Amino acid sequence: MVRCISLVLALLLCAAGAVMASERPENASDNMPYVWDEHIAEAAKDPKSAAKEAEVCLQTARMARELGDTDSALAYLTTGILLSPSAPLYNERGHVLYGLERDEEALLDYINAVELAPEDASLRYNCANVLNAMKRYAEAAFELDTAIKLDPQARYYHLRALMYGWQGQFEQALPDCDRAIELEPENAQYYDDRSMVLQWLDRYEEALRDSDQAVLLAPAQIDYYVNRSYAHFALEMYDEALADLDAAIAAQEGEAPESLAEKRAQLLEAIQKKADEGAE
Repeated sequence: MVRCISLVLALLLCAAGAVMASERPENASDNMPYVWDEHIAEAAKDPKSAAKEAEVCLQTARMARELGDTDSALAYLTTGILLSPSAPLYNERGHVLYGLERDEEALLDYINAVELAPEDASLRYNCANVLNAMKRYAEAAFELDTAIKLDPQARYYHLRALMYGWQGQFEQALPDCDRAIELEPENAQYYDDRSMVLQWLDRYEEALRDSDQAVLLAPAQIDYYVNRSYAHFALEMYDEALADLDAAIAAQEGEAPESLAEKRAQLLEAIQKKADEGAE
């Protein structure tokens, strides 16, 4: 009961914004908001009380984040870290900062989380994800390799495949695509991504099979039809390529986006060019 009341009170504080005290905690940072009232300052004096209050801050921050209040989420996560730093607190704050496109700060939090829980593969995956976004591929590869050794999950292989693909290393990407699909054979995104890798390798018949599977598993996903149209075109299946783009356009509510209409026009132009070349 006491814990529930504490959470409710904390949520009320979230609604009111971060409460600042005149007494600043010694390890506070100028670029991070925090909540520091007399109750929290008192809890900070005892490690057990600080740890309990930090857990309340974590749960409160998660609730605030679900409500879209990132400022309050950030404030309570920072408060929790000031009270009793833990991997979940750093990890959660890393998520918030990454969502705010503060990648450098997010990475520091993810690194702190890994240092506190080095055997947690998901934390290394989070590090790799932001490192990929920053195009620091060698460091990302290290984190993903370690994550896979600790706990070989499909999403880890998938991210590593994407990382190879972004660098144009499609031969290296393909085995990771295969492994991701082996582990999660019902994930349409994995088939679509492998299709694109296969297309880059000029293996269009295999790519088409993967695109078919992606569309079968997720028929409402417009991008899968668009990507399949590329494989159809490469195999000179022009009617099917046009049908894919028509299906994508039809799936849109209201008018088709200009990008889809433009892709269809470009496809028609390419088909006509092929026809003209064949007639010469």
